[in-house]
Amino acid sequence: MSERIKRWVARFLMVMMCIFCALPVYAATTKDKINNKKNQIANLEAERKELEAKIAQLKKDQKNILAYIELLDVELNEISDKLIGLEDEKVTLEGDIATTENNLAEAEDTEVTQYETMKLRIKYMYENGNENFLALLLNSENMEDFLNKAEYVEKIAEYDRNMLDLYAKTREDIAAYKEQLLDEKTELELLIELTEAEYANMELLIASKEEELNKYDANIADNVALQEELDAEWDGMNDDLKALEEQLKKEEEEAKRKKVIYDGGQFIWPLKNNFKVTSKYGYRTHPVTGQPYSFHNGIDIGASSGTPILSAYKGVVATVAYTSLAGNYIMINHGSGLYTVYMHCSKIIAKQGQTVKQGDTIALVGSTGRSTAPHLHFSVRLNGEYVNPGPYIGYNK
Repeated sequence: MSERIKRWVARFLMVMMCIFCALPVYAATTKDKINNKKNQIANLEAERKELEAKIAQLKKDQKNILAYIELLDVELNEISDKLIGLEDEKVTLEGDIATTENNLAEAEDTEVTQYETMKLRIKYMYENGNENFLALLLNSENMEDFLNKAEYVEKIAEYDRNMLDLYAKTREDIAAYKEQLLDEKTELELLIELTEAEYANMELLIASKEEELNKYDANIADNVALQEELDAEWDGMNDDLKALEEQLKKEEEEAKRKKVIYDGGQFIWPLKNNFKVTSKYGYRTHPVTGQPYSFHNGIDIGASSGTPILSAYKGVVATVAYTSLAGNYIMINHGSGLYTVYMHCSKIIAKQGQTVKQGDTIALVGSTGRSTAPHLHFSVRLNGEYVNPGPYIGYNK
């Protein structure tokens, strides 16, 4: 569940708790609304600061991941350069191996040629040995010349043997060098394979970090959007508070102008005709819930729907509102902490803040709110507490 959804669910639950737990019998005053609005602003400010800290932490974590990815990119480039160098080295080594194989082939050919030449010379000398030796002796000018020529023939034979040994040694050295190069190639190919695996692992690590970074981007975007909503809500609440403070100022000025003081006069019956009281003030069995010993804070007067409801005494309309219990109701301030309340109305006629005279029609009888039938629930409040309304309207039964 996203932070935005959690936040709105929490607010919804809070509102529902307020609806089911609070059972107001009159509307909040402007001062109450101002205090409530200030509390809402304070709570919202705390929420904004918490969200601001969360966004800052997310951005910090995001920055750390980005720095880590940059380091990984540097390492990946180094591995890539290393891999390129190894591949170049492999190409060079393969060239050296090819050259060595050519040299080895040439050395083998030279050795074979030298061996064949020597065999022919030995065969010739063997087949014509005595004759050649005799010819050499006869053709010599003297013994010294003969010995020199004999020594020359011997040196030729020795040369053939030395050259054959040299070519054989060269072939062996080239063959050994080829094996060395092949071993180096095998090691190089293994190193290339390991480097490629390291490169692939580094790419996977970078991809996972980039995916993590994308999640941070989305999370930050969601929280920034929520922050913008909170800022807009903050601005709206401050505008509401300003309007409420201006309203309170007007109400206080109006209250000074319309200051109500109860003069002790007698109230009149709150209906146009003298209808029957269906439920008295005090403890009773609740007619809707059936709860025994339920306290009834007023008197119920049965009447048909639409019957005019009269102001029991002069005063100023303090509240016009609706609740699930009282339905449509109106409260009149008679001064000195004395109020009358008229509940379950089908229609409210008087306006909030209106000055009314005793006997003015302020509403019509109905059955709104928690009610079993059309009637007027009439209550009297004195200094914030419900009191028995009977003595005020001359009802003493």
